[in-house]
Amino acid sequence: MKIIPKSIRARLIVVSALLAVVPLLATGILMAQQSISVLTEQEQFIEEETAKNVAGQIAGFFASVETTLRGVADQGVLEAGDPLRVEEALEILLAQTRWFDTLALVDDQGWERNRVSRLDVLGPEDLRQVGDRPEVAVTLRTRTTWFGPIGFDPRTREPTMVISTPVLDLRTGNAEGVLVASTRIKRVWDLIARQTLMPGQQVYLIDAKGDLIAHRNPSLVLRGTRYALPARDDAVIGLGGDRVILATYPVRLGEQVFTVVAERTLPAALELASRLLFTVGAVGLVAFGVSLVVAIAAVRRIVRPLAVLAEVAHDIAAGDLSKVASTRGRNEISELARAFNTMTARLRDTLIDVRSSKARLQSVLDHASAAIFMKDLDGRFALLNRRAVSLLGRPEAEIIGATDFDVFPPDIAERLQDSNRLVLAQGERTEQEMVLTTEGGAHTYLVLKAPMFDETGTIVGLCGIATDITERKESERERLTLARAVEQSPASVIITDPNGNIEYVNPKFVAVTGYGPDEVRGRNPRIFQSGATPVETYQALWGAITSGDTWEGDIQNRKKNGEMFWERASVSPIRSPDGTVLHFLAVKEDITQRKQAEADLLAAWQAADEANRAKTVFLSHMSHELRTPLTAVLGYAEMISLELRGPLPPGYAEDLNAINVGGRQLMSIIDEVLDITRIELGGYCLTLCDTDLAAVCRECVAMLTPQCEAKGIAIEMTRGDPVIRLSDGKAVRQILINLLSNAVKYTPSGGTITVSITVDDGPAVITVADTGCGIPADKLDEVFEPFQRADPRHADPSRGVGLGLAICRRIADLLGCFITVDSDPGRGTRMNVTFPAKDA
Repeated sequence: MKIIPKSIRARLIVVSALLAVVPLLATGILMAQQSISVLTEQEQFIEEETAKNVAGQIAGFFASVETTLRGVADQGVLEAGDPLRVEEALEILLAQTRWFDTLALVDDQGWERNRVSRLDVLGPEDLRQVGDRPEVAVTLRTRTTWFGPIGFDPRTREPTMVISTPVLDLRTGNAEGVLVASTRIKRVWDLIARQTLMPGQQVYLIDAKGDLIAHRNPSLVLRGTRYALPARDDAVIGLGGDRVILATYPVRLGEQVFTVVAERTLPAALELASRLLFTVGAVGLVAFGVSLVVAIAAVRRIVRPLAVLAEVAHDIAAGDLSKVASTRGRNEISELARAFNTMTARLRDTLIDVRSSKARLQSVLDHASAAIFMKDLDGRFALLNRRAVSLLGRPEAEIIGATDFDVFPPDIAERLQDSNRLVLAQGERTEQEMVLTTEGGAHTYLVLKAPMFDETGTIVGLCGIATDITERKESERERLTLARAVEQSPASVIITDPNGNIEYVNPKFVAVTGYGPDEVRGRNPRIFQSGATPVETYQALWGAITSGDTWEGDIQNRKKNGEMFWERASVSPIRSPDGTVLHFLAVKEDITQRKQAEADLLAAWQAADEANRAKTVFLSHMSHELRTPLTAVLGYAEMISLELRGPLPPGYAEDLNAINVGGRQLMSIIDEVLDITRIELGGYCLTLCDTDLAAVCRECVAMLTPQCEAKGIAIEMTRGDPVIRLSDGKAVRQILINLLSNAVKYTPSGGTITVSITVDDGPAVITVADTGCGIPADKLDEVFEPFQRADPRHADPSRGVGLGLAICRRIADLLGCFITVDSDPGRGTRMNVTFPAKDA
């Protein structure tokens, strides 16, 4: 029998199949491309939010470090100047926090007054001059907290940072010193390590030079890894050399800028799109196969309208159900052909449905995230999805027909076999947790098994689903750890609903207030109000937390027994991912003792201040009272020495000279006492104008030249051109005369005194150098204090009582300049007066 040529049949089959499949494939590809674009934008947003969140946490950590340092600096203990109390305060801060390695208190002259270390044992000999360091100079100048650049410990390669904050005078607000802390970035490592990341995601911190300073893997930091940030956030080459979706967010600490980087590898970010592409391809192949079968059947129906019944019967007997018998005519053979055709069509449709159903079932199983399997009554694997094959790590052909003992270790296989027997024997489902170790590490799986029945209700096997619950178990452990941390917290913790009604309190709250959990649950925290806290405080609290901010402050509350106590409270809202306020969290610290200590300290300071002022007024009055009769004594001595009432008897001239010398020394001491009391009482007036410092120096040198010549001391000035600064010429002159007078007193005959002026990048420095006896190193910090002398046990009364340098220091403070001393015992002393730049 003749049929249409095979070439035409093949062409019709291919065209029919393509017409059915190509639109489906095109639609699927477009959907996949759109999915990739959407997933890329979504992942970019996720990375930006991750970087922003981590940057906020890091900034919060450094803010808490700054707050801690400022809290200590503002207590007044450091400003009081008692070395023992200062060292005790620094030791307490070092013990209470694990952030700092070293703490140092530096005075406003750049000298370390105290320094404590977690790593080394330090003594007074380790204190040094650090005024030229930026953490001291910048902080004194700006009176703000200074954050240094990242450095690396030469021994451990761990990143470190220096943070300094000013110690302010409680009365004037001036910077009296600097509290300098050295801290390691290990806490930032821990913060980044605690981040919950998705597969393929990592977060790290780099500084402005590109050095890696914090990462979940510390070895990358210790090896000195560097990473150059791309020009913009996008799909770029990441830290590990892989192509990633990357986002950055800056962390600004003073003048330092660090960058938080969040990245995720493209394969992990676009995993869903890859699955979609695979699904589109699989569906296209299935559709192509189905359309190909339909096309073949249709074409054969068209091109072979007739066939002999014997050929059709032979083909059907051979299993070729695509054959169709000829039905032309109205005879028995045609009727038989119609019956054959009907049976063949039904059988073919049933087979197609079965295959299609099986393909759909297998597709669903293969795309499930859980491992799915089926076993027969002997416990042998009969079916597995793709996830189960991947989990077992063997080819599917090796697993089908194998038992648990062929696949798993004996102990795990025995447990699985026990659950298999229970399911098959009792017909009930079971659940069990199982830990499997694969190439990806140890994972915990929840295995659910249930029996399978045939149409008669007989058990023919079992099916099971194994779900990876590793992350869920880890989350449960983390939640348990957090709950324990709150329960054992040394601070009181209160959680309320959005209306402020208490839902939870921890044991510390019960210990502090005396209220039990059942007594306060459902009640508003206003039951603790003592009436001593201003209403404005509560209004500010609610205004802050209802607007989404955190409120911090001190509140005086009342315990259950009526006792008043102080609390340092931090209240913040807890929000859902969509921003809805779910709870309010209050963390409180009992600061009653600290408040009492502060009150006692303030009272003591006020008493000391009043005593000092009374002393100053007393000295002022006494100096005036002494000056009047002393002036008369000197006047009468002068009259007698001039022999206005006749010649002096022999020997009286030496006595009069002793009276004059002693009187002038006493008058000088009284003048100094009057000067320092006038400064302390605020009666020392300045008139600021453009002053030629060189001219003032020349005048002072000329005034002291006769004394130097009388003692055999050479005095010279090395600069003569004008140096103009905004100052008070009279005050500058008084400083220089005091310094030069000291130089003359302590320089032996044959010595030299040199006055020089240097102008270096703006500031002007007047230096008075002598070749006298010098000052011992252990006395340098005391010479500017009143009544302090280099060696009081062997002091010469003719050299004064130790007020000259104290007066110089106070006048310099009023002028806005400062005095430093540099001395080499036995070789001389250099006093430096530094005036600010002209435009400062």
